[in-house]
Amino acid sequence: MLNCADDVLTAGRATLLEAAPGLMHGAAAKGAVRRFLVSITPDNGSSIALAQKMGSRRTGEQIDTEDGPEYRYEPIVGASGA
Repeated sequence: MLNCADDVLTAGRATLLEAAPGLMHGAAAKGAVRRFLVSITPDNGSSIALAQKMGSRRTGEQIDTEDGPEYRYEPIVGASGA
């Protein structure tokens, strides 16, 4: 699991946008990962915008035991950055 704290996401937005696709493709190519999920609290607009900019779409909701309600995002196959 790759876990990025919100302050890292918002402070390093350009770096994450550049690095994430390479990390995802590398992990998938090695067969290490079959599915990528991002969970974001509904009030975290900057992370939602970042997930969408990276080519992800909202696929559901969940309740996290620590953070409460969260939206689930997954990369759109064939999207730029995914």
